[in-house]
Amino acid sequence: MRILINASNIDLDHERVGQVIDKLGRLDKYLQNYSEETKTVNMRISRRSRFGYRMNFSLRLPEKKHLYANAISKNFVNALVNLREQLEKQIHRFRNRHHG
Repeated sequence: MRILINASNIDLDHERVGQVIDKLGRLDKYLQNYSEETKTVNMRISRRSRFGYRMNFSLRLPEKKHLYANAISKNFVNALVNLREQLEKQIHRFRNRHHG
């Protein structure tokens, strides 16, 4: 899975990029039926002084499937975990609806 990150008001160093890949790369195991070309994520990360970190995740897959999630947290890693949990729920709902 390729993750394209658009950052605003935040400096994404190697550690933070590694955290994004670690936390969200785990979703790839649920998407093994799709080719690597179709698994391109658009992700926006911004830092707000009042709310902390705001993250948006968007992935369009074949069959008109769109995975999308938002998360806001004062902690960078907590925002990533919240985002991943929302996406895992969406993936499980989609799988149960179409395969179960």
